[in-house]
Amino acid sequence: MTRKLAIRLSLLSSIIYIALTILYFTSIISKINHSDSPSAGAGLGMLLAFLIPHYFMLLIAIIFLILLSH
Repeated sequence: MTRKLAIRLSLLSSIIYIALTILYFTSIISKINHSDSPSAGAGLGMLLAFLIPHYFMLLIAIIFLILLSH
């Protein structure tokens, strides 16, 4: 596997990962908005508090991959 191909596959997998994560959070927020339970969104803040730094670093890695692939 060449270096360029490995970088592009890594970039593609990162983009797919982010797309699936956005889809997941959209479905969670949609379920919370359509729920009658007052505690429906209780864990969303904690989930985001743990995941936001992870996704921020993932976005930085994707930016570096884009720079390396050109």
